[in-house]
Amino acid sequence: LVGKTSALHVAAAIVAPWLAMIVIRYGPGTILAGATAHQTDGTLQRLLTVGPSWIGTLDFVLPLALLGIAMVVHRRQWLLPAWLVLLLIVPAGEGRYAAIVWAVLAATGAVTIAEAARSAGALRVTASLGFSWLFTASLLAGYQQFYAIPSDIRQAMITAGSRTAPGARFAVMTDEPKLEVMLLDWFPTLSQRISLGTYQGLEWTTVQTSDAAMALDDRIQRGEIPAGADFVFQVRAGSAAWGPAR
Repeated sequence: LVGKTSALHVAAAIVAPWLAMIVIRYGPGTILAGATAHQTDGTLQRLLTVGPSWIGTLDFVLPLALLGIAMVVHRRQWLLPAWLVLLLIVPAGEGRYAAIVWAVLAATGAVTIAEAARSAGALRVTASLGFSWLFTASLLAGYQQFYAIPSDIRQAMITAGSRTAPGARFAVMTDEPKLEVMLLDWFPTLSQRISLGTYQGLEWTTVQTSDAAMALDDRIQRGEIPAGADFVFQVRAGSAAWGPAR
């Protein structure tokens, strides 16, 4: 108990300067908005189906973590379960912010299995299988390939910005699902113009604002051009083009 209390004190000391600076500079509304913003639907469902890290093969730790939860609850050790629940309700975290807690719980589950294997005289076999899978999973996760915006599309964004007036509003659309999020995220930066459907960053405002922007983007991707759009920037079959909205 003393060790846990000390850890909480250290964590509070580390977080306090940042928290104080944010509250003094921007007011408590920023913290409250961030704590209640974005989507909170289905967080637990996504966690259990996708896993805590979104890196695929390494999420095999989830069964171990669930076993760890069962063990600490059985022992009436409430710190980790309470910490986990708190982090799971962070908007759109889907368990990623709880990675440290998941790791501790997974280690608890692993120790439980190791003790059972030792009692059965199979500790070496169990440990060998576990470390072999961990090594393989780490390799697979490390060789993931991430999709990037092609250079010609990036250049088209820059060109669209340089040939339109400041404050011009674009409806950005694409027929490539893997490209959509990156297009929306980078178009305002590269073009220095407004993307009506860009919702990235709005998760720190309000749920209503973020959800409205995402709904608008959905309509744009279906081909509906908003009344406020001056231009359309679209990527079709890998090629970018832009022009007046009407």
